[in-house]
Amino acid sequence: MCLLQIRMSKEMEELSPLGDSGHGDGSEEETEEDDEPKICQVCGDKSTGYHFNAMTCEGCKGFFRRAMKRPAQLSCPFQNACVITKSNRRQCQSCRLQKCLSIGMKRELIMSDEAVEKRRMQIKRKKMHEEPVILSPQQEAVIEELLTAHQKTFDMTCAQFIQFRPLDRDQKSSTVEYSGEPKTSRYSYASMHKPPPEDAVQRTANVTSLSSPSSSSQSLENKERKWLKGAIFTSLPHFTDLTTYMIKNVINFSKTLTMFRALIIEDQISLLKGATLEILLIHFNMFFNDVTGNWECGPLQYCLDDVMRGL
Repeated sequence: MCLLQIRMSKEMEELSPLGDSGHGDGSEEETEEDDEPKICQVCGDKSTGYHFNAMTCEGCKGFFRRAMKRPAQLSCPFQNACVITKSNRRQCQSCRLQKCLSIGMKRELIMSDEAVEKRRMQIKRKKMHEEPVILSPQQEAVIEELLTAHQKTFDMTCAQFIQFRPLDRDQKSSTVEYSGEPKTSRYSYASMHKPPPEDAVQRTANVTSLSSPSSSSQSLENKERKWLKGAIFTSLPHFTDLTTYMIKNVINFSKTLTMFRALIIEDQISLLKGATLEILLIHFNMFFNDVTGNWECGPLQYCLDDVMRGL
């Protein structure tokens, strides 16, 4: 009779999804910190704390969570009076579940799948902050090479940007006719020390206020549209020079990397074509001052009006 009971229990365990594997994610648990031994109130195994309002082991905790999330028609093959112990807790899932409920385990304390995933991510982030990051010598060498290349090629002060076509901020772009001949003379950055003029700042404020739903904002929008139609892109030559200068820095940065130089020339060109624009945007955003609302490239300063006249 005992042999038949064990065989039937093993067959039921293979067919049922409610095993003991895994830890019980999704439980509201409290773990005692004293050294007193704790016993699972379901099977008598060593307990790890309170799970779902009862002192249980990890196995019974996981069993109850899975049984409540995926309810199945469990029935006792014997007389609904099985004694649940550590050794036979898998033989009768029905009596084991009834024992869980009888000791006060609550279904409403089971966390949803979304809450479980959120908690897992919190635990993972906490471990990442607590555990020191250990890098291999190869990884440290790559990081050091990248930092060195960045420091050598990225000019945060734009000190090397000394030959360029200047911005013509004095020209009234909304009233002056286009001459047809762009300025091509080269200047040093000493001529760019002056901040943006007040009218440029005022136009910048007007453009940023276009999102207001009021009637005044609509009239401003119409005025700005007229201004844009008659605008002369006087900033375009200057920003072309600035972009060219920054692209050269990106190319120089790439050439200093050992792994980049090891690639064939076709792959190098493909990488530069695909990533240069993104790198330029990152670099140019590093110049932005959120207090003044300007891009501060060392002694050079650009407002939104300058950018608009360069597009």
